[in-house]
Amino acid sequence: MKTTLQAPGLYIFPRMDPGTDEAQYQKLVENGPSGLLIYHPKREFSFGKSLAVEFLTELVQALLAAYLLSLTPLSTFPGRLGFFALIGAVVGISTNVSYWNWYGFPVLYTLASMFTGWMGFVCAGVVAAAMKLGGPPARSAS
Repeated sequence: MKTTLQAPGLYIFPRMDPGTDEAQYQKLVENGPSGLLIYHPKREFSFGKSLAVEFLTELVQALLAAYLLSLTPLSTFPGRLGFFALIGAVVGISTNVSYWNWYGFPVLYTLASMFTGWMGFVCAGVVAAAMKLGGPPARSAS
């Protein structure tokens, strides 16, 4: 790869040059190898840093979902949990299905990734559903 690839990057093959006919490209994909390659000729990697970035990303997602939940009139535990489960489903579908569709990611990987992300939202939803997170003010009985 060091002799073939000039720079780090995201490579899709076969390459579709501007002006390539759709039928020609379809034949290339059907009759030869195709794929997606993320290439780094050399890369500094820290497991701890990557784990921290992942944790912070998921924490921000959960906090944003909790904020959205606080704007709803949902007051029951099942309703609040269902809200988080739906957000988790949307998040899981939004990128994973596109990757399966356009780049040929394996179905099992796609389903596992969607399930893992969804379960993260369900777990965060259990916590958020158990908390009172605002919502519309109670009406006075006057």
